[in-house]
Amino acid sequence: MREIKLKVFDTNECVMCNDANHLSPDWFASHPNLVPLLYIGLKDKKRTKEYPEGQEIYEGDIVEVGNGYIGDSYESGRDCIIKWVDGESGFAVFDGNEYFCEIFEAHQNRGILVIGNIYVITSQTLI
Repeated sequence: MREIKLKVFDTNECVMCNDANHLSPDWFASHPNLVPLLYIGLKDKKRTKEYPEGQEIYEGDIVEVGNGYIGDSYESGRDCIIKWVDGESGFAVFDGNEYFCEIFEAHQNRGILVIGNIYVITSQTLI
């Protein structure tokens, strides 16, 4: 069963709240400054003390999508954004506004590394 998790970006305060699972849909309707970001159910390839099993990937994350593995060597690729695709009822990887590849293809065959989030990066450039 897929784990449903949210984090929220507050556009007024320019901060990310990493634990928003307790908030109801009514809360978001009455607080238009909050942008809910859904956990896509996958983790990136990063293995650190902080993320021993990889960092969780959320909607709106900026990710480095690799060109894949050549033997044991990872070949980096391009920076992309994770977006929800209504017609597909799922997440996909976009290079800007252009569709790049399906999320599972990127995760399994290319490798994904979370490097930021579109809301956090945007708010930092505005400050």
